[in-house]
Amino acid sequence: MSDNSREFTRVMVRVTVNLADGERSIVSSRSRDLSLNGIFLYCEPTLEPGTICDVGIDLGGEEGLVIRAQARVVRVDPDGLALGFEHLVGSDSLEHLQNLVRYNAGEVENVEEELRRHVGLRARPV
Repeated sequence: MSDNSREFTRVMVRVTVNLADGERSIVSSRSRDLSLNGIFLYCEPTLEPGTICDVGIDLGGEEGLVIRAQARVVRVDPDGLALGFEHLVGSDSLEHLQNLVRYNAGEVENVEEELRRHVGLRARPV
């Protein structure tokens, strides 16, 4: 699938991600890319497609900002996992995700248009 046919802009980001499926935790210090609806993690592919997991994307800094989401494993590759966000936890997570994508996108106008088209992008209360 070409990037032009994707529903959301993907940005190349390197963030630490904590992933837990209730039985185990995985920490991946390298993400490949991120969009408004998912993230790809370089990690040992130990989860099956369809697995629901809790995700914490560590934005670093003194404030300790973390994007929290519940996600589903949508694809397993030899080098990692593709996760689709089911929902974000808390309004701060939605705002931080939008800002992270905007900041790293080559064409911010495209991201703004995606946000206008998908007014259903919402966060669940904490």
